[in-house]
Amino acid sequence: MAIRQDRRLLECDYGRLNGCPQTARAAPRSRHIDEPFSGGQSYREVLAATEALLGDQATYWDGSRVLSMGP
Repeated sequence: MAIRQDRRLLECDYGRLNGCPQTARAAPRSRHIDEPFSGGQSYREVLAATEALLGDQATYWDGSRVLSMGP
């Protein structure tokens, strides 16, 4: 069984809001679909990374069972 780590499976990078309570990120959330959080990522960037990861897994592991786990 192969175990691989991939940074693309990490949660969103909220930049300067990393570690803050979810309530601190809730209000500005809709502004960050395309605009990255200060020092972090946008939700669209997270989606693109996840799509790329899944595409790579489909190519690399074609015909195999895959279990993906994130934080």
